[in-house]
Amino acid sequence: MKNVTQVKEDGSLAYMKILLFYETGSNVYYYDSVTVTMKGTNMQMVKIPTIFVSIDLSRNKFEGEIPNVIGKLRALKGLNLSHNRLVGHIPQSMGNLTNLEWLDLSSNMLTSQIPAELTNLDFLAYLDLSNNHLVGEIPQVKRNLNLDGKRWQLDMDVDL
Repeated sequence: MKNVTQVKEDGSLAYMKILLFYETGSNVYYYDSVTVTMKGTNMQMVKIPTIFVSIDLSRNKFEGEIPNVIGKLRALKGLNLSHNRLVGHIPQSMGNLTNLEWLDLSSNMLTSQIPAELTNLDFLAYLDLSNNHLVGEIPQVKRNLNLDGKRWQLDMDVDL
């Protein structure tokens, strides 16, 4: 498995690449590229930094509960499980994803309350829990949030 936190000695980012062929004095590389929906915006990454850690499993018709083991993916910066058929509760273990910057669980069939453990996600800037069947109060956050859509965006419909 590749080291996903690779940074060059000079502090610059390393990118995912494959050596296509070697010639004396020059190497020819192929760089991977990807389009990612991040924080609700499509973003074209011409080169993928090796430190980019994001999972987008949206629109796959997945069914069942979100497994508790999801909380072991501590390097994640972004997670999109939207537009599936996920049921049950949001696992408390998601509070272990302390590097998470964006989380989209919208358009599923999630029930129960929003776990208080999500308030542990200090870097979270985008959270979409809309179009689910969540109930109860929204947990109190540990920091002051700017909900004007510039620095922090919240999208959810919760039955209080």
